[in-house]
Amino acid sequence: MGHNGRVRRSVATSLAIGGAMLAGFMNPHPGHAQTPAAPTSFEAASVKPAAFEPGRGFGAVRNDGSIFSAGSVSLKALIVMAYHVDVAQISGGPDWLATAKFDVDAKRPGGSSGAGAGAINRDDKLQMMLQSLLAERFRLAIHRETKELPVYALVPAKTGPKLTEASAGGDPGRFKGVSPTFEGVYWGGGGPDNVTVNGKQATMSELAYALSWSAVAGLDRYVIDATGLKGNYDFSAPFSSGPDSDGPTIFDALERNLGLRLEARKGPVEILVVDHAEKPGEN
Repeated sequence: MGHNGRVRRSVATSLAIGGAMLAGFMNPHPGHAQTPAAPTSFEAASVKPAAFEPGRGFGAVRNDGSIFSAGSVSLKALIVMAYHVDVAQISGGPDWLATAKFDVDAKRPGGSSGAGAGAINRDDKLQMMLQSLLAERFRLAIHRETKELPVYALVPAKTGPKLTEASAGGDPGRFKGVSPTFEGVYWGGGGPDNVTVNGKQATMSELAYALSWSAVAGLDRYVIDATGLKGNYDFSAPFSSGPDSDGPTIFDALERNLGLRLEARKGPVEILVVDHAEKPGEN
């Protein structure tokens, strides 16, 4: 596909998300006082089948540091949040994985502060708690595989990156309507012919991930970060995602505004294989 091609795919998830894998905690010096390990389970949690309402779509996600909730969410979407993967990276599982919807309400342990409203992509503690919740309530069992697949590599353009590292606190007038505590990539605009990909203290890996899962970007491949840029950046790149639009594509916008391009190649993609899952109440 050329850089001006407009391939569309349907992606049910519309979250700025990320995560960290649950790791074991080791005590190499049992005779010394240790810092208490971060809680890996919610203090209390409720998972119920979502009440059917005609036209009800994916509900709002709340993550304010003490409460996590998600309305009318599928197990597949919860896996995306818990394991920082694109929906296209999830394989296997029961036929209801993406269709059965649930309402999740959970309370974090006292003192277990989050990364800020909406900042699921940087909240390592939340990832651990969600993984525990899925294992307990859905009896979720998974394993990982790596496959060579067609990807886009996010790389510097020939003219070089046009990014400037964000200053501490950023420009308050630039992010009207965005939570002061939010950091990462988010989408704006007023329709398919007026879309903007924005970064607030965002990393290039967060940009690559957002481009991978967003139906707005309209890409048909997973995007990997190959920029070599390790900083945090504020940026904005307007484009058009309409199939009949004459406006700039996401390819054009990245190169023109950020000095980055998407290079088609093959690369290793981690696949999350669902070996087993049960609906809550069946176990």
